[in-house]
Amino acid sequence: MADKNVTLGVDGWSNVNNDSIIAFTVQKGPEIYIVHSEDTEDNRHTADYMADLVAKKFPKLKTNSNVKFRVL
Repeated sequence: MADKNVTLGVDGWSNVNNDSIIAFTVQKGPEIYIVHSEDTEDNRHTADYMADLVAKKFPKLKTNSNVKFRVL
């Protein structure tokens, strides 16, 4: 994934056992990769919680000055 333009996706849902799951995906062109999934237990999927998860799971994004963020 040498291309500098990728999209980080974060999506949450409940599985068949009603467990709360969040998946992190990276999209490069037409290709999508699941890079991490997490059982969020009893945590609500708020914007703050999701942002904290991204910061914890992908710390290099925060420290790399070349990374530009766009929130959609």
